[in-house]
Amino acid sequence: MKICLVTAFPPSREALNEYGFHVARELQQTPGIDLTVLADDFSPPQPELDGFSVVRCWSFNALDNPSRLLRAIRQIQPDLVWFNLGFASFGGTPLPAFTGIAIPAMTRIAGFHTHVTLHQLMETVDLKDAGVRFPLLYRLGGFMATQVVLLANSVSVMLPAYREILREKYGRGAVYVRKHGIFSARPEYLASGRARAAGDNRALVGNELFGKTLGIVGCGAIGVQVARLGNAFGCHVLGCERHVHRIDDLAIERVALDDLLSPSDIVSLHLPLTPETRGFIGREQLARMKRSAILINTARAPDSRRLPVRFRLSSR
Repeated sequence: MKICLVTAFPPSREALNEYGFHVARELQQTPGIDLTVLADDFSPPQPELDGFSVVRCWSFNALDNPSRLLRAIRQIQPDLVWFNLGFASFGGTPLPAFTGIAIPAMTRIAGFHTHVTLHQLMETVDLKDAGVRFPLLYRLGGFMATQVVLLANSVSVMLPAYREILREKYGRGAVYVRKHGIFSARPEYLASGRARAAGDNRALVGNELFGKTLGIVGCGAIGVQVARLGNAFGCHVLGCERHVHRIDDLAIERVALDDLLSPSDIVSLHLPLTPETRGFIGREQLARMKRSAILINTARAPDSRRLPVRFRLSSR
């Protein structure tokens, strides 16, 4: 199967380039897939990442992106064109952003099967906080842009809540949920000093938050603020709390403790010290967590039992 992946792609630093890398790496390792990355232009020129077929055929804020991309797609003749997108992936101003978000629909009209991984919704943007001067006009533009995105053959979103918004407000389109963190492989990286000395910025890749699952135990005032930060960094946020405190406006999935521990890459504790919470995280809870998970205890020290934690760390 021939697949074209349209995405920002390293060494470019545009939005979603690292997620695009992980998608490309996963596809590249799948037998039977012939992958071509249709990536964004960048300067100054640098060598492409080893092992990837990359065609640089679009630019941020350029109005000729539809014609350049369609020309490249027609030359390759793929079985599937996969778009890794946000609403501002192709531009920071309305016209290039809108023409860019319409490219999946144009590609389908041109006779190619299209899939869009959509990383945010217009409906989740806080217009007041973003300083938007004409919110009604913005909402109208967002509504039209979303309608255009849904013309693709299929769309995947990052949170179940996003799918519900699309189903309830737009009532059409083949929309699926593909949660953050499905691509767990990490690119190898050099120590930052050695990488800078070698002049290879591509090697400066750390352990990013984007795409990780963040589990918050205790969704009180502090836990809610951590959830907001998790949303901002592109995490899939799980929350566990008996008494929910102001989380209705957040992209946070409320689950039981057992359902939070096993999938989380990071578990952050925000609990008051009470007889019920003393020793709340012990040997049994640690055993349910991923071996690679990070446990952050910003609550009282006795909320986690030190001996089991030491045991768990020493057993890794």
